[in-house]
Amino acid sequence: MDVVIKAKHWQIFGIAIVSYLLISYSLPGSGYTKYTLTHTLYFGWLLILGARLQRHSRSPVNRGYLIFLFCGALLLLLTIVMPIFSKDISSNSFVFWTMLPLSFILLFTFLSYPVKIIKMMETTGEIDINDYFGDVFLLLWWPVGIWFIQPRINKLGRKPV
Repeated sequence: MDVVIKAKHWQIFGIAIVSYLLISYSLPGSGYTKYTLTHTLYFGWLLILGARLQRHSRSPVNRGYLIFLFCGALLLLLTIVMPIFSKDISSNSFVFWTMLPLSFILLFTFLSYPVKIIKMMETTGEIDINDYFGDVFLLLWWPVGIWFIQPRINKLGRKPV
């Protein structure tokens, strides 16, 4: 799985775009199926990236990593379950307005862990959210942000641990 760390930005970008296009235009099925597959690929890539960066950083497994895994698993679960129940949930229901902020908080927490590890490995000393907040948005705007994040990951992958 170190492929995630060693792959070039154009390779990951190409895989993301091709898989998205294949899922969107050649797979039969409903929009829910396509939505679930594309989001599962995105969250799966981020889970693998976070796990590989955690292992590569050689830091002990801490509470942040466990929260990252929990948020990732919950986002995957919401990605699979919400389209099933969305027929019963309208945009003006209590469940919708409860799940929306929860999803954003989970997504922000989930995206912040890999870029925090990247920033910690790049710098010495303490970092705070201001140091990596912009990188969270790069991961949010997938797959364009990969052009900026992946070269940094490649550089860290070449560093001796």
